Amino acid sequence: MSPIPPAAPVQLHRARFLDYTPSPITCISFAPLPLPAPDLVGKGKGRQDAFSPDELGLLVVARENGNVEIWEWMREEGGNGNWVLERVLPPTLTHPTVSLMALTIRPSFKSYAVPKLKALRLFTAGSEASELVERCLQTGRILQSYHIPSPPIWSLSVSPTHTLLCLSTTAPTLTFISLDDTLSPPPPHLLRTEYLPSTTRTVSIAWGPPEPIQEDSEWVWRDTYLVTGNSDSSFRKWDIPRGAGRVTIRGRSVVEKAKKGRKTIIWGVAALPDGTIVTSDSLGSVTFWDGSSLAQKNSFKAHKADAMCLVVGPDGKSVFTSGPDQRVCQFVHTDAWRLVANRRIHSHDVRALAMFPPYTPYVSPPFCPILASGGWDMSLALTPAGETGRNPLGKAKGMSRTIFEESFARKLSYMGGGRGTGRISLARAPRLLLARKDRSVGVWKILEDELGWEKLFEMDFRLRTSLIASAISPDGRWVAVSDLYETKLFSLDAKPQRMPLHLVDSPELSHLSLETTGTGSSALLFTPDSQRLVLGLSSQVVVVDIDAARVLKCFKRDDPISGGRVIRSGDADTSNDPAITTLATSDDGQYLAVADLLSRVSIFNLDTLRQTAVLPTLPSIPLTLAFCPTHPSLLAIASPSGAMTFYNLDTNRFLSPTRQLNILNAALRDQYTPAQGISFEPCRSTPRAAKVVIWSHDWLCTARIDLEALSRQGKHDESLRKKRAREAREALESVSSSSAGPDDPNFFKISLDRFRGLGGVDWLAEGEMIVVERQLGDFMGELPPAFWSGGYGRA
Repeated sequence: MSPIPPAAPVQLHRARFLDYTPSPITCISFAPLPLPAPDLVGKGKGRQDAFSPDELGLLVVARENGNVEIWEWMREEGGNGNWVLERVLPPTLTHPTVSLMALTIRPSFKSYAVPKLKALRLFTAGSEASELVERCLQTGRILQSYHIPSPPIWSLSVSPTHTLLCLSTTAPTLTFISLDDTLSPPPPHLLRTEYLPSTTRTVSIAWGPPEPIQEDSEWVWRDTYLVTGNSDSSFRKWDIPRGAGRVTIRGRSVVEKAKKGRKTIIWGVAALPDGTIVTSDSLGSVTFWDGSSLAQKNSFKAHKADAMCLVVGPDGKSVFTSGPDQRVCQFVHTDAWRLVANRRIHSHDVRALAMFPPYTPYVSPPFCPILASGGWDMSLALTPAGETGRNPLGKAKGMSRTIFEESFARKLSYMGGGRGTGRISLARAPRLLLARKDRSVGVWKILEDELGWEKLFEMDFRLRTSLIASAISPDGRWVAVSDLYETKLFSLDAKPQRMPLHLVDSPELSHLSLETTGTGSSALLFTPDSQRLVLGLSSQVVVVDIDAARVLKCFKRDDPISGGRVIRSGDADTSNDPAITTLATSDDGQYLAVADLLSRVSIFNLDTLRQTAVLPTLPSIPLTLAFCPTHPSLLAIASPSGAMTFYNLDTNRFLSPTRQLNILNAALRDQYTPAQGISFEPCRSTPRAAKVVIWSHDWLCTARIDLEALSRQGKHDESLRKKRAREAREALESVSSSSAGPDDPNFFKISLDRFRGLGGVDWLAEGEMIVVERQLGDFMGELPPAFWSGGYGRA
């Protein structure tokens, strides 16, 4: 066999002209944990530990522009995993911002486990909104709204029993809302609350631990009290009555005031299991108070500016605070409360903190907690914040410390990417790049011979929500965009011009009720000949003939799901409506691959317009799909870690990995942030040196894969399985950052420090690659001045 030819040089375009600016993070929340059974706690049987360290649930991030990001934990081989951006819920015109957010557990959820997406409810409110809205966690649509008297809303908090919301407005009283299937007024004993002074605002709310009580021989949970932080240099403790009466103030305590008599704002409050109350204020102080007498126990001047964020550790024995000085401080209780650590994780104001496992009374989760933080620098940071236990974020031995002060902080992408959330599309032939912003798209031309770039135009749209999908045709003649409710097609022949799609009145789509649900697409793709547009519409796959402006086919994708697996029988649950996340076509235009949020991957023949295959159920939702240019029947599937598997459409089976692929996949799994994209170099004529690029927001990997050896794996006899498994184990044990392939000592390379803020990576042509970057320094000048600015000798 001839050796693999040496690598040809690649021309690299580092495109930093992208003018899209991400939005700051305003709120962060992990999936809440349910309370244990009240009868066990009431009978003194102690705490229950029933949570698996592999179940880290969801992470919901709200941004100032109204986008809500749903991140999901995906476990990979070896016990490690990543949080992967699963979907982005767009804002609507009626509610364009998010400043407050709450996640609650549905009343129907009775399991004692980490709740999944369908068991949760999301409530948001904007800085100037007069309504509290509930949004669908699958689509982002507004399900219901609740009009708030005396808006805007200053603070919002969920009771530990997940039956009540407490919020404060400009009114001198607190407002309670019952969390039934519909938002409704609270029970009579919560309708009236004691009045505050007219100029006093409640800016933070925390609930005390609930207590188990016995009612009619049945044990139930009861909310006991709450604590509010106010704008008049004080905090208040409120009693919640059992029956008739009103919510009354049990006590009030005053914090230190600023000079010249200016009042101190209590930005954060918390109530701990032993009754201790914690406050953080506008003087940068973090203070611990006795819960009975409201007397001060310990006070720390922890921050150089306002201490605006406060979160309690899972066991109630640690507290974390942060604010504009960018430092995150850790307080731990031993014999007394002590400030044990502080770190500067972000480069601008920190506006939100969250902890997993979240503090839940009477629950003691058995694994290392994780602190999530975010703010004006747009980056979501995840930091181990424990003393002992396995670090679920750790991979390399030297980077797996769990102690907060010494642990390694992961920063996730602020540019999206993966599972249809990317913002970059490329038309290779005319060398055009399309970038999606919130309510517009821009088109740039990449000039040849390193002459730079030229911006051609920008298109602003009238939309009901922000954009969720976009695509440009390979010949550069068409652009398609979609918000949550409508897909639009534009011709670029002379100037951008709207073209008809005729989706609502198409007989092929009569079963979708598009008159009421709209024609919004979660994914868009043009076929290689630029004559057809493929839409991921209402969990269906729709193929449109562009010139004829008619729907050619709707693939219903009604493969049933049972126990998380695709099956053929008709007895399974088909009520799911999973969004389509990924579309990919082979270079010859024959095959179309489709993946959705139920891990289903289907293959369609675009010549016959028929489904040809349904892949076996995958362990995790594919990050992306890509066909090999030299082998159109080989489909590459990238997992959240970036590791690749290959499926052969000719034999309808997965291919066993070669030793070379095992080495590459092991190196990709060692990366600390999830992969976001994969792309094969076009027109590569040597199957033994097929070049592929895999990338994340802060690393980029190029590799040359021997597709001939990979294809032969499908022809081996079953008796060779043990041998291949042994070779795979040997390869995994010997892998390192400089690992060599069997025939090529340098068949892959991972760049860890060269790129930051990647928004997209693709091939313009054979031997020519484009990397679209939007580094933090590119838009820091557009942000307000930071309290601290990084400099030499200062971390």
